[in-house]
Amino acid sequence: MVGRDAELHQLVGAFHRARVVVVTGAAGSGKTTLVDAFARKWGDVPVVEDVHALDRERRRELLHRLARLDGCSLVTTRERLWLPDGAEELWLHGLSRADARATWAELDAREGESDAFEEAFEQCGGHPGHLRWAHAGSYGFDPLACAVAELDGPARRVLGALALAGFRMDLEELGEMVHDRGVLSVVRDLWMKLFIRVDGAGTCTLEPFYRRFVERLLSDEARREMGETLARLRPEGAERSGPALRSLSLLAERIAEILDDDPVIGVASLPGGVTYDPHAHELRAGNRRTSLRARPVLRKLLQVLAMSGNQMVDREALTLAVWGRPYNPIVHDGVVRVNVSTLRKIVAPFGLRIDFDESGYRLIAPDGISIDPVLFAAP
Repeated sequence: MVGRDAELHQLVGAFHRARVVVVTGAAGSGKTTLVDAFARKWGDVPVVEDVHALDRERRRELLHRLARLDGCSLVTTRERLWLPDGAEELWLHGLSRADARATWAELDAREGESDAFEEAFEQCGGHPGHLRWAHAGSYGFDPLACAVAELDGPARRVLGALALAGFRMDLEELGEMVHDRGVLSVVRDLWMKLFIRVDGAGTCTLEPFYRRFVERLLSDEARREMGETLARLRPEGAERSGPALRSLSLLAERIAEILDDDPVIGVASLPGGVTYDPHAHELRAGNRRTSLRARPVLRKLLQVLAMSGNQMVDREALTLAVWGRPYNPIVHDGVVRVNVSTLRKIVAPFGLRIDFDESGYRLIAPDGISIDPVLFAAP
């Protein structure tokens, strides 16, 4: 499969770890082509396409049902989805220059040569559909242009500000540029709809697919006003503050470094003869011991869940208790999911599990035994 061989192998690997694989990408990025290639090589699996067309509740219900099935399922979507346990996501970003050139060469061989590759690649950011349309010399119906055209005023201002700033900007800078207290909500919506990426440091980057459209979104007056603000925020020659964290895993590591040690508490007894010693930072049951000494985030997470008294802990409370920061779905959703998944694997051999639903997370033991919150409370 020209241009998507790596993603095809990633899809195969994902099915070794999850029952549901969600292929996420913009319109025309190759989701259906990838799914068809997978089916031809490894056999048919149930496929639910364009789940983004469903309302939020129906999306959640569908994914939860698929995750409970015995077999594997494939889902495609143009928007981010909240993934239940048993599901994994595969992203389709733009093709690399090498893969895009290989795709172009295939089009040359099939449809006749075209010498416009460099211009096409710069305009489309490696978008497979745009490469095909550019090679043919006709864009016809352009779903990306339609998606931009449907944006409301606040979203247009945010994307226009990113265009002025070189397509990359911190959330704080965006707030200054847009003069909108609701900028975080707008950014979250654009992130959900795949217009932008947001890293762990809160730096927003416009997806390359859309760059050719957004520079025309601002009026002359708005462009002038934002340009003045940008000049004030980024004086010529001034160095930017520390380097942005490029991934949520790096953010988790940085948070782990600055977390304080757990409060001094006694050895806590959990159901089934499991104990947790906060001085040694160990989970113990019989001869089984697992150290969490080098895992401060997981220690905090276990403590918060154990203190919940068998009640669900929502993401807002969990984020504030573990990381000491207000919940921001753009920054924290991935971090919470990754750390809960890791902790789930650690506590499973001790007969404990972490359940999840849309209201949050809960630490529970077999046979309905509840955990006494007093056991993890500081004296």
